[in-house]
Amino acid sequence: MSQPGGHPMSVLHLSLIRGRVLPHFAPDLPFEMALAAALERLPERAPIVILVHGYRYCPSRRETDPHACLFSTDPASQTPRVLRWPGALGFSRRGLEDGLCIGFGWPAGAQPVTGALPRGFARAYDTAAEAGAALAAIITAIEALAPGRSVDLMAHSLGARVALNAIAALDRPGIGQVILLDGAEYRQRALTLMTGAAAGAAQIFNVSTPENALFDLLLTGFGPLPGARPLSAGLSADLPFAFDLRLGEPVLRPALARRGIAIGPATRPVCHWSVYSRPGAMALYRAILRDRARWSVARLRAETAADRAGTHPDRPDRPQGWQRPVAQT
Repeated sequence: MSQPGGHPMSVLHLSLIRGRVLPHFAPDLPFEMALAAALERLPERAPIVILVHGYRYCPSRRETDPHACLFSTDPASQTPRVLRWPGALGFSRRGLEDGLCIGFGWPAGAQPVTGALPRGFARAYDTAAEAGAALAAIITAIEALAPGRSVDLMAHSLGARVALNAIAALDRPGIGQVILLDGAEYRQRALTLMTGAAAGAAQIFNVSTPENALFDLLLTGFGPLPGARPLSAGLSADLPFAFDLRLGEPVLRPALARRGIAIGPATRPVCHWSVYSRPGAMALYRAILRDRARWSVARLRAETAADRAGTHPDRPDRPQGWQRPVAQT
């Protein structure tokens, strides 16, 4: 957890290997010790964010190791698909002043693509529930080592199932912002999982993109629950602590613009990684994690409802000093 010179780094790498959570680069060390070393130096108000990758990554395989790409702080050879998440979210190599970022790797079915792809995904889907229990153990350890600290989660694709299962396994509140990126989970299962003790205190941002529609269709048609609707169908209508954040949706633009965020157009019509590679997307997630009051679910729901109705007093497309006309009686 230290860089040359003895300064603590802001990213802790943990992996689920053969049923055990281990520090990825120091597997002989209990993960609780690595956590304790990081938490004791963490500033009081600094965020704790756990990142969870999706399908096909596996920390025990060099070619698909998420710690060498998604969770790395090394910007070398970065591409849109393997964008380094920690740096894009504001975590640096300087130390813990920016907060603690934990990259959680799990065996997500990193087999070569074959005719048995649906079976491979089904295995990974089942493994995601087991990984959720391991993630819950990490969160529980954080709560024991740093009582009262909130833990945020950001998860992509099948990692959303990991995150939701972890929240369901916790027996007390302690989860803060939860960002689900084009989650590969079924809507009804998510609603069932979000009835536990830890769920109500969470703020869930259910992010989806049109570019992921094909992958949602595959989940619906060939996943473990054929015909069931995916997360992109929405959670807001049933969960008061959830906000459906559909990138590219026109009604969302005013609320983002008021906060200085602009989401650029997708570069490809079909893309599973567009949810974090789109221009402005990672700036949005960084803001959600670092400015909680401004990005609360309740505030966003109220603002977008007012924008839909045309009643919000601060719309970016109106000239300065504009006032709603007074109705004539």
